[in-house]
Amino acid sequence: LEIKLDKSALGSFWPTSGPRWDRLGKTDKEQILLVEAKSHIRELISSLGARNPCSTSQILSSIRETKGFIGSSSYSSTDWTVGVYQYANRLAHLYLLRQVNGLDAYLVMLYFLNDNEMETNGTCVPAVKMEWESVITYQERLMGIRQRHPLSDYIIHAYIDVNDIEASL
Repeated sequence: LEIKLDKSALGSFWPTSGPRWDRLGKTDKEQILLVEAKSHIRELISSLGARNPCSTSQILSSIRETKGFIGSSSYSSTDWTVGVYQYANRLAHLYLLRQVNGLDAYLVMLYFLNDNEMETNGTCVPAVKMEWESVITYQERLMGIRQRHPLSDYIIHAYIDVNDIEASL
């Protein structure tokens, strides 16, 4: 994205391999967009996979810092590296860009409805927005995240119905 992290570099916050984003971009107003897309609920479940002790330590430190900033009610008890890790690391990167480095960044969580191509092996594919919202609310409560927190205004939950796309083709 050709951005400068003057206050805290990415390398001091997260291991070099970093997260794999579905898309990164900038708006015409230079707002940074971190995009994560999901087609089925099982995609929300993830755990830390780093094996290098230095990488793991760096990730844990950054996630702990993010939890503290957000004000997670379960700051000391919920392990954000088990089951909810991907969302945790997405929040951590939004925190790094927006709070630590003062950049105009947004996390765009893109959820697809009716993506039946993904419906295999009992995978739950949401058909209506409310199904995603229920799971997102559950995930955030599990993480101890309040509905309103210091980063909530910079997280965009967007829903796209695959049926609408197919109908317009």
